[in-house]
Amino acid sequence: CLALHPNGRVAASGQGGAHPRVFVWDSERLAARAAEQTRTGAGRSLALLSELDLSLVMSRSGGGLDAVAFSSCGRLLVTVFNNPCHSVAVWDWKEALLLAESTGDLKPSLAAACNPF
Repeated sequence: CLALHPNGRVAASGQGGAHPRVFVWDSERLAARAAEQTRTGAGRSLALLSELDLSLVMSRSGGGLDAVAFSSCGRLLVTVFNNPCHSVAVWDWKEALLLAESTGDLKPSLAAACNPF
């Protein structure tokens, strides 16, 4: 799953599987770094801004990720897990800090969105 920050530059990607991860990327630095790696054939991506420690939630919820979404101000990131109760977690992604978590709905989650009001 993928979410774009309100600034249009930062993106969050979430993984499925037994040990999913969420990465927050600077898409402009990623594009520049990819072009440099293509030209030089070497290097490590410096575009990674944050990686969330999903084990904080995974130990209680399990499953991969169904959705990620940034808040309208861009400070928070919401993750929705693919488990029986579709757990929802809210993160301060810049600090990689879990702020809140709760059970979701029993029905599958297809997307996440934050209300700007």
